[in-house]
Amino acid sequence: MVSALTLPTLISNHHEKVLITQLNVSYNQLSQATRQIVLDKNGGIDNVWGEKPLRGYLELLPKYIKLTEVERPIANYFRRPAGGETSFRIDRSFALPSGAEIVFNNTQLDGVVGGESEQNQCNIDSSFKIHGGSTKGNTYFNACGYFYLDVNGFNKPPNTFEKDVFKFYLVIDDIIPAGMPNDGVWCQIFDECMKPGSNWVGNCTAWVIINKNMDYIRCPDKLGWDKASSCE
Repeated sequence: MVSALTLPTLISNHHEKVLITQLNVSYNQLSQATRQIVLDKNGGIDNVWGEKPLRGYLELLPKYIKLTEVERPIANYFRRPAGGETSFRIDRSFALPSGAEIVFNNTQLDGVVGGESEQNQCNIDSSFKIHGGSTKGNTYFNACGYFYLDVNGFNKPPNTFEKDVFKFYLVIDDIIPAGMPNDGVWCQIFDECMKPGSNWVGNCTAWVIINKNMDYIRCPDKLGWDKASSCE
């Protein structure tokens, strides 16, 4: 009886570890390619990504990492952790060498950044300021836009934020996992992420990469960058 009770837990833990590994591998592949683009484009000084940063990024990226566009029906969505769909619609999806899919929607791809300073680079005048994004020192202060990474591909479940779908921000010289320790308390509200209907999704990427667990699924009220790093 004990084995029968523990087997599902063991399978779940193994599956979770596989997803965490896939996230880290995919992140490393994308980050290395992104930093090489910046290096080749004069260190980012010359506004690497252009007026529409995510579209510019998508045009450059295939020259540095193998991408295979995946054709999908219109209006594929990801699920919230507590159930239900969210508003991020998948318009374009590309398979990476790791098997993950990097996905974009047209709203982000067609977003224009501007401002009279810094040669129209992604800056404080960007329309992609995260939650107001006006705090200098915040990773997203220079955010150019965001995209999601489905680490095991859309054809494999659960297609759910914080489980196999993770958010990244494009900045002027790299990609940044959402929810970094110095970016406020977005990853300290795991209990909000898990509530039905919550829009607090996609902010646990850095937590998984740094702490190598998804314990916010089990003990969200215990965790935080200034609290425990796991349920144990």
